[in-house]
Amino acid sequence: MKTSIQTLLSAVQLLEKLDMTSMKLSTAYRFNKIITEAKAATASFEERRVALAKKFGKLNDEGTKYEFPTKKDEEAFGAAFGELIQDEVDIVGEKIHIDLLDEFIKLTPAQIPHALWFIDGLE
Repeated sequence: MKTSIQTLLSAVQLLEKLDMTSMKLSTAYRFNKIITEAKAATASFEERRVALAKKFGKLNDEGTKYEFPTKKDEEAFGAAFGELIQDEVDIVGEKIHIDLLDEFIKLTPAQIPHALWFIDGLE
């Protein structure tokens, strides 16, 4: 299943809210596999994001955020970050049909685009 990093970051928040305790075992197993893959992909993204911040900026004295010495560095980071967040990742696993998840996941209309890549039947 392919999705952009940007979509994946929002989807991970949705995935973590699910209560899988009363799902059928096979559905919970498939869902857990998706969550594990998604978390690994977001961790990889975070490593690359920090590497970009280090490349173009400097960690502040408190060690809480990266600051960019020049406007040019800030813009270069922004451009590189914009490309990075649009990268596509391939999550191993199969989409799960909406009928298997209907009672376990509640989505607002704004959240649906973030779930299209892992829920079958939303198209």
